[in-house]
Amino acid sequence: MSRADEPLTPEPVMSRYVAPLGFTLAAVWVAVLFVLASGNH
Repeated sequence: MSRADEPLTPEPVMSRYVAPLGFTLAAVWVAVLFVLASGNH
């Protein structure tokens, strides 16, 4: 129960993880769309 009191996930740390994660998801999404577009043709 002490996890809620302890700052295990500060905002700066979350930003460091969210930023690269969002960029990776965007890159993967573009790759998927490219594959789907190539597959349709």
